[in-house]
Amino acid sequence: MKWRKFARSALAALVAFACSAALAANLGGFTSTPSNLYDLGYNPSAQAWYTDTSGKTSVSCSITGGQSTLVLLVVSQSIPANSAPTAYTPSNATAHALSVIDGNCYRATDPLLGGTGQPPSGATFGGSYVSKLADKIITDGKYQRVIVVVSSIGGTSAADWAPTGPWNAHLRTALLRIRQKAYVGNADVTYRVLYDQGTTDAVNGTSQANWQASFQQIVGTINGFGLGAPKICVSIDTMATNATNATIQAAQQAVVDNVQIFQAGNLDTLTGGNRQADGTHLSDTGTTNAAALNEPCVAP
Repeated sequence: MKWRKFARSALAALVAFACSAALAANLGGFTSTPSNLYDLGYNPSAQAWYTDTSGKTSVSCSITGGQSTLVLLVVSQSIPANSAPTAYTPSNATAHALSVIDGNCYRATDPLLGGTGQPPSGATFGGSYVSKLADKIITDGKYQRVIVVVSSIGGTSAADWAPTGPWNAHLRTALLRIRQKAYVGNADVTYRVLYDQGTTDAVNGTSQANWQASFQQIVGTINGFGLGAPKICVSIDTMATNATNATIQAAQQAVVDNVQIFQAGNLDTLTGGNRQADGTHLSDTGTTNAAALNEPCVAP
């Protein structure tokens, strides 16, 4: 009897371990079940992020059958965030945003929910090239609907988004939001990622090897959520105070394999009037041109 009782206990422990391991794998990196799967793991930054839904127009997150839809996750620093001088309202009513904060969908009007604000304090919120990109993709007839999922936090580095970084929980939450909506696997939906990260690394003196190592870990997080291995478009973006960084540029180019990772726009070519007075963040003209540069990769 004692042997049978021991055997049953051992079997129960083994099953519990297997279930726990399966759950951890399914949650893409969680080693234990969090009390709240949609906990953003917010780590206070130097800049605030936009959370006000009072001026937003709610829309359905559901996919209309036959409507070609691009779901675009944007993982980035402040350049694609709400850091441009003027807020933009897309002309197309089907340019939408899935909020990482509350899991609801809205018209993709600036300021975009979840993105940080304007330099230098980030206390005010303006425009983003992401809203312009969504609008342009629809206008150009690439997709009938675009749903952007914004994880754009000013002052972050590549390492900040890796599994040991303070913003990886934010990325995991974005991926969970996408999975919750069952977009992946829907024949009408294309799922892609735009990765625009490099300015802070340029300022911090990050090595090429370290940037690439962090990026590969981020790819591991993205691929570990049961959402497949989406096409990831990597922008070349290193300009800070009108100076570019060859080391980070080389890292951004080296990760391209043209299998899952592809080269997006070279935002370092946007100089002069494309930049604000700080020589770093994009002007309104710069956001328009950044959207055009990134479109061929995101929506060829």
